[in-house]
Amino acid sequence: MGNRLQINRDHNRVLTGAYRLNHVAYLDETAIGALTELAVYVGFNMGTTGGLVVLEGGPYRDYEGEWAPLQRIPWTGEGKCAYAPITGAHLCVRIRIEAPILGANGVDVWVAGA
Repeated sequence: MGNRLQINRDHNRVLTGAYRLNHVAYLDETAIGALTELAVYVGFNMGTTGGLVVLEGGPYRDYEGEWAPLQRIPWTGEGKCAYAPITGAHLCVRIRIEAPILGANGVDVWVAGA
């Protein structure tokens, strides 16, 4: 399961209420284009008590090998938002829940680029 979108200078929600292990969203070459700065915001919704979101880089969306780690975003608290910048050129970025989001309502993830 994953989402496709065109990243622009506006905010873009790529995950909503996600909580399952390995739930993903992809930012592939179509979405990223020539962007070299990405801002990823992970909102741990009210009712959450744990979990981990990771940002990973790979050569293309369906790559089956081990993706390169870019950022790890552990649970920051109920109703809190975490910020993870990604700098540089990337072919594909995967946003993945590595440890299930515990509690109710999961996480929302937004991405902006420049």
